[in-house]
Amino acid sequence: MLLLIIKNKMKIKYNANKFYHGLKIIINNEPYSIENHELFKPGKGQTIVRVKLRKLKDGKLIKKTLKSTDSVKSANILDINAIYLYNDTKIWYFMNKFNFDQIAIKKKIILKKIKWLSPKIKYTITLWNKNAISINIPNFINLTVIETEPCKNENINKNTKIAKLNNGIKIKIPLFVKNGNIIKIDTRNKKYISRIK
Repeated sequence: MLLLIIKNKMKIKYNANKFYHGLKIIINNEPYSIENHELFKPGKGQTIVRVKLRKLKDGKLIKKTLKSTDSVKSANILDINAIYLYNDTKIWYFMNKFNFDQIAIKKKIILKKIKWLSPKIKYTITLWNKNAISINIPNFINLTVIETEPCKNENINKNTKIAKLNNGIKIKIPLFVKNGNIIKIDTRNKKYISRIK
């Protein structure tokens, strides 16, 4: 398997008063991305910075307050566009769209997102110090309807029926959608968007 090679970046330090949206930093030996920040000057004392951070490993948001003179290290983060290939139930394999190298990701990293992984779909993989730490699912994915329930009176009244998709998820779809149809799904709320013709 080809290995993805990333040049080590020199560790840069940022003072809290130099923060900006999207900056990747290390807090308590974990990588975070700055979602929001604001300077606040109390009546007395030093200016402080209130920061909202997103933990890159699991997406959790935290809030932190720092002195404007506090400094933190930058995180050696790289986002890569990759296409899902296959898995062996322990490792999930992707192909870097830029150089065609293979990227291997352990199951525990993508456990909650496995249901949204389909071959030939592009995903964004986040690497920290050369290691994959998370994967971002597109907001919209096209999937195939493999099973739908027969139309019943209650379905007709609601104008929807239940369908099973090729990733195993069940969602509500319009009555006119049939087995074999490809549909667009919003992965954030598991809702049907449209039928792909």
